[in-house]
Amino acid sequence: MIKLLTEPPDRCLEYLCKKHIFGIRVLSNIHAYQGYFDFFKAWVQLSGENITAVFCLYDGIVTLYADACADYEEIAAFIRMLGDIKIYCNGENFDALGLSVLRDGYIMRHFDQGLLKSADLCGSVDFSCPYKEVYDILSVNSGSAVYSPEYDVWYADINHKIRHDISKMAVMYKDNCAVSCGLILANERDFALLGGIATPSEYRGNGYGGLIVSALVRDALKNKKVPYLFRDTGKNMEFYNHLGFEDVGKWAFGGI
Repeated sequence: MIKLLTEPPDRCLEYLCKKHIFGIRVLSNIHAYQGYFDFFKAWVQLSGENITAVFCLYDGIVTLYADACADYEEIAAFIRMLGDIKIYCNGENFDALGLSVLRDGYIMRHFDQGLLKSADLCGSVDFSCPYKEVYDILSVNSGSAVYSPEYDVWYADINHKIRHDISKMAVMYKDNCAVSCGLILANERDFALLGGIATPSEYRGNGYGGLIVSALVRDALKNKKVPYLFRDTGKNMEFYNHLGFEDVGKWAFGGI
C-alpha cells in the first residue's frame, strides 16, 4: 500500500532511509520541503506495519529509495499515474522498476582522510560566501541538467535549505577571486552528500577543485558524518579516487 506522507518522518522512516544514501537524499528533501511548500509531496510504501519504500515528487522529478522487500510493480504503477515525470534512484531500484536511462553514474563514499588536500596549499575556503558567486560558477560550469533555474529560483531554494541546516556552500578564493565552489546538498544526521563541485575553466589545473572537496569532506567528518557524492559515468573517477573516494554503487535518472 502506498500512502501520502503527511506527518514528519518518524523513527521507522528514518531507519529505512539510513540504509542507503538515496534514502538520505529523500529524507533531506522531506525535511527541506514538507510543510513549507504545497507543490512538494512524499509517499511511503507499507507492507503491513513495515515501510519498504519512500519517494518524493519535486519539480517533475521523483527521488526514490526502496529496499529489497518493496513491491516494485505497485511503485511503478503509482509513478505512472503521476504523469510525465522522471525518476532518480539507485541502480538496483532503477533496474527493478524497468526504467529507461537518460543519465547514470556512480555513488562514491569517502574512505581515506589521509588523501585530502592540505588547506594551506593556497588560497582560502569560505563557508559564508555570497550566493551569487556560487551561482555564477555553477551556472556556467556544472551543466544545465543540474543548475538550469534562473538565479531567483535557485536562490530561494538554496537559501531555504541553508537556513534550515540542510545544505552548505563553500567557495575557494585566490587573490580575492572565486576560483572554485562546492556544496553539501544533503546535511543529515550521520551522512553528508556533496555536489555542485565546479571550477571555472580559466582556473582549472591548479588543484582548487581538490581543495574545495577536501574542505567539504573535513567539515562533514568534523560533524561525524560520512561523506558521499555522485559522479557521472566516465567522469572524474581518478579525481575523486585521489581524494579518498571509492565507488560503492550506481545511480540512474530516467523515466518509465
